[in-house]
Amino acid sequence: MSVRNEAYLHARVSIMMGRLLTPAQIEAMLAQTAQDDISASARLEGMLSPSVAPPYALEQRIVSSVLDDCQILARPLGGNERDFLIHWVHRQELSNLKAILRGKLAGRSIQDIRADLLDTGAFATLPVEQLLRTEDFSELLRQLETTHYADIARQARAAFETEHDLFAVDATVDRRYFNGLLSRAVRIESRQGRLFSELIASIIDRVNLVWLLRYRFVYQLPPAQAFYLLVPSPCRLNTGYLAALVKLESFEDVLAALPMPLHEQLAGLTDTFAVTQRLELITCEAARRVMRYAPHALARAFAYLVMREFDLRKVRIIAKSHQLKLDPEVVRYTLGIAPASGLVH
Repeated sequence: MSVRNEAYLHARVSIMMGRLLTPAQIEAMLAQTAQDDISASARLEGMLSPSVAPPYALEQRIVSSVLDDCQILARPLGGNERDFLIHWVHRQELSNLKAILRGKLAGRSIQDIRADLLDTGAFATLPVEQLLRTEDFSELLRQLETTHYADIARQARAAFETEHDLFAVDATVDRRYFNGLLSRAVRIESRQGRLFSELIASIIDRVNLVWLLRYRFVYQLPPAQAFYLLVPSPCRLNTGYLAALVKLESFEDVLAALPMPLHEQLAGLTDTFAVTQRLELITCEAARRVMRYAPHALARAFAYLVMREFDLRKVRIIAKSHQLKLDPEVVRYTLGIAPASGLVH
């Protein structure tokens, strides 16, 4: 990247950081009663006209916000750097792919499946109509092999032919996505520096540990099957460590066997949800360090996108909680923030 483009990207990230939610803004959203007010608090207003908004208007605004930010941040990038950043937001399109896969396997109509899909704008690569009109699930996976997701499709088809259930396909899609993210990060990390590498490691370790706990102790998968569904990793929880952890017989044994500092950071937690929350906080802190101290603009741009997506997930939770009229303290627990009488984390 040229010096000029590096300076441009640093400036864009610094401006966008002002969109990240503060504890006060989260409190304000918790106090709102209307979805439009929540959207305004999260600076999502105006992205869709109320007169043409689809049923999942807020979700579309959230996806549009992430993609719009990425489009701006990717503008000065090229080569491996651009490929890495765009791969990160392709998770939004993978949500559409999963909706199509689930719908086809369940025998839903084309119209019903299409109603669940979100517009991914300039980042759309799936031939949606072609996939919707396939005759059966196996044909859909074969069609995917001619797309940007050919590698994911081949692995998903192999999983389906072996297991014949959607869980295996879903898990394989997720695994291949994060494997692709890691391989792209490796190509650029020597230039992006230590803080960038720590952020990537935090993401991959979080994904692998949460999946391992869920697969072994919630879904009760045998060690070999659970290990196969994890992301091969050179991070702190490397492949050898994961192979040892997956053989342990209890949740508590896994946490006790973690390396430092994870062992200390997760000490005393008793369920997978609590582990997920704590690991997300660790990833957020890693992203904040990158935004504040990393010298390279791409690293800061990626950290911003990570933080923005965490923020917007909180918006989803708050909006859904209002629709379901959930107890405010349950919502606070879900968000990982203190009760109203306490301090916000």
